[in-house]
Amino acid sequence: MFGHGTQDHTPMARLATTRGEAMSGSALSVAQMAALQSSLQALVQEVGARREEERSRQQQHEAEARELAAASSSPRKHSAAYFAADLVLREEETGFELWIGSLEDALNLRALHERGISAVLNCAVEDCQAECACFRPTRSARPRCHTRNQSMEEGTLGSGWIGLQRDQIWSLASFDADWYSDVLECEVSYSALPAKDEAGYEMCQHFSEVIEFLSGARRSGQKVLVHCVMGINRSVAASVAFLTEGMGMPLKAAVALTAERRGCVLSNNSFLDQLITSFADPKGDSFEEVRNSAALKVVL
Repeated sequence: MFGHGTQDHTPMARLATTRGEAMSGSALSVAQMAALQSSLQALVQEVGARREEERSRQQQHEAEARELAAASSSPRKHSAAYFAADLVLREEETGFELWIGSLEDALNLRALHERGISAVLNCAVEDCQAECACFRPTRSARPRCHTRNQSMEEGTLGSGWIGLQRDQIWSLASFDADWYSDVLECEVSYSALPAKDEAGYEMCQHFSEVIEFLSGARRSGQKVLVHCVMGINRSVAASVAFLTEGMGMPLKAAVALTAERRGCVLSNNSFLDQLITSFADPKGDSFEEVRNSAALKVVL
């Protein structure tokens, strides 16, 4: 049996304690937070499942279109069709766009270029570097890409990426503003976080940096890709943090919106807990109320 002085050290209790009085006197109890977590998980499953079904139909349609195109024309025009990032939000007034995607999307240079994406938030830079490491040549080996432009061996691509295979781009990728600005031939804003997709990882330590970066991109009217390795947990948690704190969207609406656009997300429950602790509002509006709000001048 527990003594009178024993404290509850469960993750949900720690989160409730951390939030404390920061919610303007309306702090959620542990029971309320647990109920909200369950509600959000159910919401993600319901809304996300519809998006996954839609994505499956889309992919089948695109595969059929590629087969037809390959049989009748040059196959080289279809590289951007594999871009699987999702447009979560577009703000007509500023031109700001928020995309969520994976490492695969972050290195689909043709798609980034065609969509005018000029800001990138990498939420998993260390893991992305590790994923690309196996594509890089050893010191004794010749670079994989055979190109007329010798500077490509030094990591300077410019428009030389056109015509390169996926593996060649991955072998040359450098996760910084200079590399993206070079390959996309425009000034690219870039920020990188060393976040880990692990149970209990404190994703909340990055929320302030995320909100500052994305708010700046919004003020500049940029189109932003927020990505991690798979585009399921780290990038989604970062995007939800921005939608709530940076754009004033209730947490439930922000989670529903990202699930509606991205699919089954936030499988890392500790990230969902931290979002609840940081941004939950006991009086939060419903998703439909926010969607229909004239005050939120975005195209959802």
